[in-house]
Amino acid sequence: MTRPVPGDPNKFKGSPQHITVPCVSNLLAMAIDPGVARFLGLCDLLDLIFATPEEGILLVVTARFAIDAITSLFIPPERPWEAQASTVLRGLFPDLDTVEQSAVARGFSVRTLLAAAVVEPPGPLPLPPGIAAFKDSSPVWNSAALGVAAGTYRQGLQFADGWGATAMVGITRRLPEPAAPLNDSIDSNGLKRALPILLGRRGRQSVFYDGNVPANAEGAIWRCWQADLWGRWSKPAELALPQPSRPPPEAPPIEATFIRAEPPSATAGPASPGSIRIIVAVSDVVNLQPGALPLQALRLTVNGGPSQDLTVQPPTRVNHDFPAPDTNIGETRSIAIEGRFIDAAGVVSEAAVVSVVIADPRPPLFIKSGPEIIFSGRRTGTGDVELALCWSGQPNLVYCVYQTDELRLGIAQDPPDRSRAARAGEAFDRDQQREFSDKARWRLVTDPPLGPDPDGQVRFHTLLPASLRPLQFIRVVPVTPGGMEAEFSACGIVPVAVPRDDRPPPPLLKVTPTTAGTVSLTVEANGIDPIVLNQFQPGAAAAPPEFRIKRAVAGAEPLYGFEVARGPLRANVGTAAFTGEALDAAKDGGSFPAFVPMNWYSEVRYSPEARLEPSRLVVPSDIRPLWRNAPADAESEWSAASPAAPTMIVPQSPPDALTPDAVQAQLSAVGNDLQLQVRVSGAPVAAANAIAKWRLRLWWQIGNDPIDQTSDANVDIDAPIVDLPPRTIGTMPPSSPPGALPTVKVLLALEDPLGRIGKITTITATPEP
Repeated sequence: MTRPVPGDPNKFKGSPQHITVPCVSNLLAMAIDPGVARFLGLCDLLDLIFATPEEGILLVVTARFAIDAITSLFIPPERPWEAQASTVLRGLFPDLDTVEQSAVARGFSVRTLLAAAVVEPPGPLPLPPGIAAFKDSSPVWNSAALGVAAGTYRQGLQFADGWGATAMVGITRRLPEPAAPLNDSIDSNGLKRALPILLGRRGRQSVFYDGNVPANAEGAIWRCWQADLWGRWSKPAELALPQPSRPPPEAPPIEATFIRAEPPSATAGPASPGSIRIIVAVSDVVNLQPGALPLQALRLTVNGGPSQDLTVQPPTRVNHDFPAPDTNIGETRSIAIEGRFIDAAGVVSEAAVVSVVIADPRPPLFIKSGPEIIFSGRRTGTGDVELALCWSGQPNLVYCVYQTDELRLGIAQDPPDRSRAARAGEAFDRDQQREFSDKARWRLVTDPPLGPDPDGQVRFHTLLPASLRPLQFIRVVPVTPGGMEAEFSACGIVPVAVPRDDRPPPPLLKVTPTTAGTVSLTVEANGIDPIVLNQFQPGAAAAPPEFRIKRAVAGAEPLYGFEVARGPLRANVGTAAFTGEALDAAKDGGSFPAFVPMNWYSEVRYSPEARLEPSRLVVPSDIRPLWRNAPADAESEWSAASPAAPTMIVPQSPPDALTPDAVQAQLSAVGNDLQLQVRVSGAPVAAANAIAKWRLRLWWQIGNDPIDQTSDANVDIDAPIVDLPPRTIGTMPPSSPPGALPTVKVLLALEDPLGRIGKITTITATPEP
């Protein structure tokens, strides 16, 4: 837009003057210039009187500015009208030269700048602004780490929609008294002038942020005035808002370290393994989360036990030591440590939980042992024997088992009849002097180590060759989970051995029946080696070798015989033979059944191999055989069975006669035939394994006729009562009166299983009525 400059043209050297103003850019600039000028304290109200509504006014504004000569890229020379404007300014401000000299001394260049503005006649003004409407907009605590005062917060005030860039407000804050303006101020010619606040924008909303509101439990009250482009202000509006809620304390950063006791406790029972050190950094309020209150205490809880509150003065570093809970030897435990901060208002933070592992530093107790030999089992089908040991274990320990033999340990083998019990005693004595502490002589046989079973017992199994003769030694070493072993040389050695299979030759057995129906047995053993005897049972009071006798029916294998006697063998003076005697009777001490052939067998063996020298006392040991409560002597193997010695009990005399009361005979007539029926009670019955059955022999005599030898009846006896079925023995004699039966004599005898016939019993048959 171009307009002529009104007035006398002669003032402008006789030529007409025009002013050209860019419309769009100037309109945009003019929309915000009043607000910017007012914010800088350079806005004023000019009472201009327009001659006519259409007449415009050209305003020329001039000022002296100090320009940084170093940072300015281009400073044009002063033009004539600028020089004239400088003269006018010096007339208006007498101290301008002094101010300019001070600026030049500081390296500035002072220049006059002019600006022209066209003032159009105003139209009708809008209504003045109403009450400033605003509301709360999300308060946030300030972070002291950003350089803002700790304990302050940022309060947002949101104004009504439609406010433009020129909308300015005046705001005061009361907490609750006195009220303080939030507008900045400047000193203009000695007059302190408040600078209006330009509102910011957040989306479509006009907002103002009071960024440094001090904390106050009652909150704060804001009062706001709204201005328009013509400098008119609205009536105030008030808004009381509470301060934002305080965040709770954050969980403490806990470091926990286990410090082992030095030296460890000397007790064998539960004891504290050391101490636990807790380190917690306590920050001051500047380094806490925004709005947090200062920390005043640290609450510690160990393993869910009672809590302990420690007073803190931030900033600080808490170093707190306390005894670790008691542990058993070798025990490892995980200790949970819970920490919470407590702030100045008594608010407790969430828990921070850390775990620290404590380990008992004491070496485990050593395993005690004695000089008694623990023998393995007997030979299996694979040619090996099983050695099984056990001991009471602790649930927090594992056990390494080491093995060696007497040859590696240098145990004396001579003389040849030296017993293994004596060699085990020597090894035990030398081990007590720590002679076998060199691990190079031992071999670890458990990898991984053994642990207790659910019943608390530790079980060790291994296989050894059945032909192994030298003594073996076992050493059990407890180990903690941390890898700390008990003192190797303090853990006792356990002598173990494979039972020997030495057997004497089969003995001889002599069997002699007695008149009482029993059997006298005599065992004679030859070939018993005296060296083996001394190796098994050293000393004068050694146990003698032993015999046993078995009885079986003829034809049965000796393996299935029934043991009837066992006892020691005695040495025969002047010979190398040994003899043993026994008496065999039937069950309950009675006689054996007659006519039953039986075989007797005998076996002998060396005395048990001693587990301990007779001169030594038993030393309690923590290690025992798995299948028994304590070590025992190793029983020797039995020899092969002797040849069978057969015998049968036979009565010296033939069978006795039957008593007449035991025999009943009845005679009857069937037509012209005579029939005889006989019953015998108390008849002898042969044993099940007898060589034959008892038999009943029967004859009869009719009247005065001779005994009919052909009438013999031979009947096997299967039960004590023998009923002979009715049999025809002849016919009625012609001379017998009618209805009368003749006299019949019955003759009976017993026949034993050897076929010997006893005495005859004679009775008269009873006629049938």
